[in-house]
Amino acid sequence: MDVPDAFYGPYQSCPLDIVTQDFYRNRTVAINERLAWINNTTKQVHTIFIIFPIIYSAALAKSTTCISTGFVFYFISCDSLRH
Repeated sequence: MDVPDAFYGPYQSCPLDIVTQDFYRNRTVAINERLAWINNTTKQVHTIFIIFPIIYSAALAKSTTCISTGFVFYFISCDSLRH
């Protein structure tokens, strides 16, 4: 994201408009796009946490004589992350 006049030199630790009302206004589109991406990604990750244990349990019973499927996965509830 390129915001005009936000940085003048390579040694700035933050954009010049960080403490102004223009910070959000200059980045509204980019911020909203990122929030939408996070929302969609969160839904996909939640779906993976629901589907993966089912697939893993089904595949666990199928093992070969040469390769072990002795992986241990720890699942946490997505709801516990919201607190």
